[in-house]
Amino acid sequence: MRRFQDQAVGYGASLLPDFDSARDAAQEAFLEAYRTLPSLRHTAAFPGWLRLLVRKHCDRRTRGADARARTVPLENAWNVGDATDLSARLIEVETRRCVHAAVLLF
Repeated sequence: MRRFQDQAVGYGASLLPDFDSARDAAQEAFLEAYRTLPSLRHTAAFPGWLRLLVRKHCDRRTRGADARARTVPLENAWNVGDATDLSARLIEVETRRCVHAAVLLF
């Protein structure tokens, strides 16, 4: 993995709009490669095979649910929506506090 990590992420970055998605796609490709490694007949074919897996996971990200998901930076997420009702506003503030605390744990 160490040997091919930079190549996999770099290739993913050439296919996806952001670096984090490229890293995620490369990670998914490595996991699939690990699970299906016994099906690889020639070890010399590994680089090309891994590249194919990275492309497959990049395609899934651009076509699947990830493409439809709206993402915003965490700093901007706290400014989404206005609650005019006081109880709804309190629930919103508490929910944001809990999410923020959970994110800090990771």
